[in-house]
Amino acid sequence: SDSCAELFRRVPGDRLRLSSPQGSAFPLHESSGHSATVLIAGGTGAVPIRSALRSLDPNVNRRAIFGARSSRDLLYVGELSGVDHVTFTVDEDSQWSGKLGQVTAHLDGIAPDVLVFACGPDPMMVEVHRDLTKRGVRPESIYLSVQALDDAGRVLGPVLRSRDPRIAALLG
Repeated sequence: SDSCAELFRRVPGDRLRLSSPQGSAFPLHESSGHSATVLIAGGTGAVPIRSALRSLDPNVNRRAIFGARSSRDLLYVGELSGVDHVTFTVDEDSQWSGKLGQVTAHLDGIAPDVLVFACGPDPMMVEVHRDLTKRGVRPESIYLSVQALDDAGRVLGPVLRSRDPRIAALLG
């Protein structure tokens, strides 16, 4: 990102301004009003999705799908393999003996009344949103973690309902 590149151009003695964490979190408390909570991660989006998965009330019906380009890019396989509500998938990898395909290839059986939390690359989130709404999931039940800034440099989200007008351009 531009912010990261700017940081690496700094030299000893430069002054930096740091602020507290910005943005929002997944509304885990909304899970009780849905038949299940579906958590979808792409690439490093696995980090906040794992955190949400671990933080959910244990009585909440849940399903998690972690995807990456290759098995080398998957996170938490050792920790979460064998957990019955967790699926790992890779786009393609001759070294991988698990499920293949993008995360959207593994959304069968998703009921329309689920709550969804997704985090990953923008193209993945666009496809997840498109696929889920075609399956009847209401856009107001889909939360996307968007790593973007508005025109004034303020953090958008990162967690926004898919109906939020600030991400309309992303979703088309």
